[in-house]
Amino acid sequence: MAAEFELVNVSTRIAGSVPVDDSRTEYFALAAGSTTILSTAATLTKLVVVPNTTGAGAVTLSDGTTAILTIPAAAHAIDPHPYSVDLNITNESTAGFKLVLGASVAALVAGSFSGAATTA
Repeated sequence: MAAEFELVNVSTRIAGSVPVDDSRTEYFALAAGSTTILSTAATLTKLVVVPNTTGAGAVTLSDGTTAILTIPAAAHAIDPHPYSVDLNITNESTAGFKLVLGASVAALVAGSFSGAATTA
């Protein structure tokens, strides 16, 4: 059975985030080592990557089957501290965004979502 995450409303700006045209910004906290499908009508404004160790795995963001962003495991090898990536993108596929997190790397995604995210 797929786990489901609840949408949480926050103010239009998360500390240091990029404002969106929408009246609210929502976020999902995603566990290390997970694969998550975000809603099919989504706008991602920010991805916060949280590596736990220097051995943290890669992070891959796709729109359907099209890879948009890959952060290799080597990016965390020297200094495993949280960092953010400004995106401001809207998905084009009917499959929605897919975020794959390697071992020992968690994430927070912020944006506007039409529904829940599920783990694959």
